Amino acid sequence: MTTGFLNGILSNKFLPYLLTVLVWAGIYLPGLGVFELSFGESRRVYPALTMMETGEWAVPVLEGEKYFKKPPMINWMIAGAFIATGQKSELTARLPSALSILVFISILMLMDSGFLDLRTRFISSLIFLSSAGIIGKGLICEIEAPYICFTGVAMISWLNLYSARAGNFKLWCIPGILLGICLLIKGPIALLFFYSMVFGVLYYEKRIKDTVFSWGHLVGIAIMLAMFVSWAVQAWPTDGGGAVVVSGDGENVTGTWINEMLLQFKTGRIGIGLWFVRVGGSIANFLPWIVFIPLFFKSGKLIRDEKSLRIFKGCGVSILITFFIVNSMPGTKARYTMPLIPLATVLIGLLLSKIETEGGIVKIWGKITLSLSALVVLACGILFSSVLIMKFAGAKIESLFSKSKDFVTVLNGLAQVDFTHAFLIFAIFASAAFIFYQIFNHRREILSSSVSLVFIFSVLLVILMLNYPMFQPVVRNFEKFRPVAKIINEFIPSGETLMVYKIDCEPFFFYMKNPWTKVKTFPKDFTGYLVCPEEKFEDMFNRKRIKREDSFRINKTQYGIYEL
Repeated sequence: MTTGFLNGILSNKFLPYLLTVLVWAGIYLPGLGVFELSFGESRRVYPALTMMETGEWAVPVLEGEKYFKKPPMINWMIAGAFIATGQKSELTARLPSALSILVFISILMLMDSGFLDLRTRFISSLIFLSSAGIIGKGLICEIEAPYICFTGVAMISWLNLYSARAGNFKLWCIPGILLGICLLIKGPIALLFFYSMVFGVLYYEKRIKDTVFSWGHLVGIAIMLAMFVSWAVQAWPTDGGGAVVVSGDGENVTGTWINEMLLQFKTGRIGIGLWFVRVGGSIANFLPWIVFIPLFFKSGKLIRDEKSLRIFKGCGVSILITFFIVNSMPGTKARYTMPLIPLATVLIGLLLSKIETEGGIVKIWGKITLSLSALVVLACGILFSSVLIMKFAGAKIESLFSKSKDFVTVLNGLAQVDFTHAFLIFAIFASAAFIFYQIFNHRREILSSSVSLVFIFSVLLVILMLNYPMFQPVVRNFEKFRPVAKIINEFIPSGETLMVYKIDCEPFFFYMKNPWTKVKTFPKDFTGYLVCPEEKFEDMFNRKRIKREDSFRINKTQYGIYEL
């Protein structure tokens, strides 16, 4: 059933792409606006908002100071999403991350290649979309998703052009543009991943000299650097006489960028135990597809074409070497190796596209997929039943669990789900049950096909992710930043500016209606509205001058809201 359907789809160039776009939309769009902004996300959003307000696009500004630690591309993307949609929300702030993933699978699916056939590209796209680390980064407003995806696009574009025997100028200039974007997203670290792959492939092809040392490569490098320098020249701060102005942390800009890179090599930042945890996390980012890594040892039997096998080996060795280099840094983090995921998905997709037998790892994975489909049905059924029970017997159920505060909060959230959403949950549950029924009835045909297994796994993920918006009433009961903004909004009259002292760029500022500004010092006769830690207020002001006050707590710090 599914195998015949997919074989029919794969006979057309654009239908597989349409199917991957639908899978992308099902996994990444439903959850974008469910959760409030986190602290890390606010550090990307606030500079974007400042750019829109001031019209100063060259240099990001964070907490009133120029921010030189990261290039501004992510801020441009977020500001662009706000402008294009006309909305400033969690969903629009996170949209660039999700769209970056769409860009990668679009290039992978639609770009001609002499190395990857349509079947391989289809499987690889689904593997990429359903990888744990990519899902995690694609649902938040951070640098990682655009950085991973555009690094991946540069690598895959070069592979496709090289395998299709493109001329030297085309081979290097297109990736050069993409690498220029990478430089503007996170700086030069993307070059490590790109060139390790390039040299790995060319080493096995014995073509390093005639390919790397070419005018086309030189022009590609020039394009890449020109894109970065065109921004850096405008952003470079001087005092008007040519002297370099220091950044907010007391360093010049060059020192700031260098220290950002060297920070990962400072051994005092991490213990050996935490280092192992982070390396394990870098492996976990590629779950569940990491289980197919052993297929790399069978590549010689699966890939018959000699040129394709050489390219495969070059890419595989480059992944191994780069993974070792990055994880050798004492200050490494799990996300640092994630730009390897796009290339790894292509290699595993290539191997899986060659397997169509009932034996070995595919048979085992088929049984896992069948069990997973049953668990998805069970999870959707439990969610639907819980909503119904809370709708009709909520008070009695809550009384049974009155001693468990967090659990009662969850139950209250389920009771707030309206009947329209309850019907949608039922539809999702029914769809999951139908898919499980079809898989079970045609298990011999479906579970012996690698493309069917990858597709079914992706569909199961879509079903789970479609439930995300239904959890919003539950999630809202556990939010901590939106309630803080509500307290401040109720306290301060409309149009008044709030002064902020000794507070980091906490996400609650995003939800405030009134303007706010961060200050370093106050005159003794200061009047206006102020938010600061209570302990700091006592040191600066005479508390008898307070007309009104309120307070809130974030983590372990108690903050006061004052009218002076």
